[in-house]
Amino acid sequence: MKKLFILTLLINMTSYLHAQLVLGDSIPVRISYISGQRSGNSNQLNWAVTCFLQYANFEVQRSENGISYSTIHTFRADELRCRQPFTYSDLQPTEKSFYRIRVGDLDGKFYSSKIVGLYGTTKGFDITSITPTIVSDLAVLNISSSSPGKVEIIITSVSGVVATKLFSTLQKGDNSVSLQTNTLLKGSYIISVRNPQGEIRSGSIIKN
Repeated sequence: MKKLFILTLLINMTSYLHAQLVLGDSIPVRISYISGQRSGNSNQLNWAVTCFLQYANFEVQRSENGISYSTIHTFRADELRCRQPFTYSDLQPTEKSFYRIRVGDLDGKFYSSKIVGLYGTTKGFDITSITPTIVSDLAVLNISSSSPGKVEIIITSVSGVVATKLFSTLQKGDNSVSLQTNTLLKGSYIISVRNPQGEIRSGSIIKN
């Protein structure tokens, strides 16, 4: 009986330590995906989360320039609700609107989603993010476009030497383009995206 008790205690302690390790390595709440689309005169956002919290606080934020954001909607959802996808309709969007979702716990620790850019009648495109900005192998270039079309992507060193050129076809809305950087030397690089109309958007990365 004593041996059985000790064995049971060891199993319980092992399970507890394993659970603590798993929880300790897990982000309490994070955005699984986010997308957006223009629907008539409104913009609709769709997203889902992975949540290990009893409750999560949400903030829908909007920007006209992709830099300065303001909160346009807030709400709280319990763990059961967080298992289902979320949608939000912005009934008063600007001609060019950038969105992000911030989700956090009751202690005020918030995590932000990637940025989604949506257009009205305005034509154009924008680089909404480059992740990660310090890369060793693969970088993901996120582009929001008002219309489908082909763009040229150029990676240039800060000294002006062109390291890579490639073409990518964008769809209307959000686009993710994977960039291989394993052939780049260590240093800082400029990523430029140019459409057939000659419009250029740029961002930067550091190759380590």
